[in-house]
Amino acid sequence: MPLNNTQNTQAAPPIDTITIDAMGQRGPVPVLALKKALKTAGENALLAVHCDDPHAHANIQSFCAASGHLYRGRQDGDGSDVFMVKKRTLRCQTCSRTRVALGGIAILATLVYTAPLVAYHQPSPTVIVAFAIAVGFLPPVLYNGLSLVRETVRTRVMPKK
Repeated sequence: MPLNNTQNTQAAPPIDTITIDAMGQRGPVPVLALKKALKTAGENALLAVHCDDPHAHANIQSFCAASGHLYRGRQDGDGSDVFMVKKRTLRCQTCSRTRVALGGIAILATLVYTAPLVAYHQPSPTVIVAFAIAVGFLPPVLYNGLSLVRETVRTRVMPKK
């Protein structure tokens, strides 16, 4: 039987590339310009921030980590750096929230299972390791869980008018 060699020739949607000129700007100004541009950018847009601030690298990375957008790296230019940021869609951010919630549930389930074994029985080394890992991950799980609850309340329970 001959193989079907037809291929899906549907092209990927074009990615908008937005250039942000933050040359000569210091402090939070490049990040604020990026934030403003992200609001008007389309889905999956790629933003190139041209900046000569030596602290912009850390600031833009921190902003991307906090806001859920993808930091794609830094390119050296002529007297400046170009920081590449990809706008994440709402769907991608929802997937990230789901992963955080499922990870939190897994850690809490591990604690519920291993804590009584550690407290009242002679646990195996595997149980001790699982308990120690779960305890180590507990602070970020609680922080992320509370952040998700706060965001949900802010956006769904008490939306802006």
